[in-house]
Amino acid sequence: MFKHWSLRAHIMLAFLLLTLTVSGLFSLSMVQMFFFLEEKLVTQDLAHMLPLYQKNQAHWQNDPALQFFASNDIHHPIPAKFSHLKDGYNEIVDERGIFYAYKATQQGEEYIVVQEQQDFEELEEHIFNGIAAGFVFSLLPAAWLGWFLARRITTPIRRLARDVGKDPLHPTATHENYGNNEVGQLATVLNDTLEKLRQSLRRERLFTSDVSHELRTSLMVISTSCEVMLANPALQEAQRGQWSRIHGACLDMISLVETFLALAREEHQETATRAITTAECAQVQYEKWLPEFNKKGLRLEFVAHVHSNTRYNQVFLETVMSNLLRNALHYTEQGHARLIVDAHGFTIEDSGVGIAAEHQALILSPFTRGPTARGNGLGLGLSLVERICQRQQWTLHITSRPQEGSIFQIRLAP
Repeated sequence: MFKHWSLRAHIMLAFLLLTLTVSGLFSLSMVQMFFFLEEKLVTQDLAHMLPLYQKNQAHWQNDPALQFFASNDIHHPIPAKFSHLKDGYNEIVDERGIFYAYKATQQGEEYIVVQEQQDFEELEEHIFNGIAAGFVFSLLPAAWLGWFLARRITTPIRRLARDVGKDPLHPTATHENYGNNEVGQLATVLNDTLEKLRQSLRRERLFTSDVSHELRTSLMVISTSCEVMLANPALQEAQRGQWSRIHGACLDMISLVETFLALAREEHQETATRAITTAECAQVQYEKWLPEFNKKGLRLEFVAHVHSNTRYNQVFLETVMSNLLRNALHYTEQGHARLIVDAHGFTIEDSGVGIAAEHQALILSPFTRGPTARGNGLGLGLSLVERICQRQQWTLHITSRPQEGSIFQIRLAP
């Protein structure tokens, strides 16, 4: 439970526990000191009265708060209930109240002085109430002091988190803004670490852009050559099929390269990207993948419940939808697949082999394939879908059971 508490709450709790411990020990010490002094003072007072009583018994018998008993006094013998008292200080509690008793043994005779302590009990109660009140009210300034210091301690940390959170790749937090203390050292370490991350991302983007650009140039040459060959009427049917497959694979590669280029761009560069509605994209992908499903003897259904005019990044939307349809084709041996479009996104259902619950998160990692993997893929399709969804703030939800099929639901953010 405590691990979910904030640092401020931990500091306040530490102050309260410290105050509780110190105040509690101090209060207990005060009570014990009071009892100790009570015994010493009462013992001294009653021990002083005893010889005075022995000299003038008649005088002291007129005091209603005092009682004297002696083993050699036939008029005031020691009651049986006092026979068990030890020499020195005693405290007696009976139905009449609470009394102090002092017992002394001299020359074989026992003497007991008993004093009513009703007034002292009232004073004792007031003192104990004061100690208890002091203990309780000491927690209030401790709570305030804990809150004040916790705020002073955590404010720079919260400010640092806010500064870094505004733009992790270009943070405004520097050690000069936080002083030469632990928070300043943390800001310095964060800046150094984020600078290394910025350089790494910059190198990755440059590499991805350069490689994708060079690949796209070569692929465009291949694609154009395929189109020229397909336009040749002298081609035989078998040859035309081979060139068509090469042309289709080339177009898929061009689409993939465009996806990598789009992912390598900064977010603010996406304003110039082509946009498309979900229904338009689904219609194109349905027509593209329908022949492949028919070749495998599977039904591919296209259902559009609602047509939305909201437009999305065409490269990303086509890549996500195409990869999910390819996944449904590879992992479905009989039955059907269904592409459903609604106002919030789209869903792709299949009656394939399904995905076990423990593998659903695993297959979203790059270069990772499930135990029922088909073909010679590298395990990048679903990881690319996950990466695009994170980039675009789309939501991917997977529902699947082994041997019952899978449902991939994409919720799009405009």
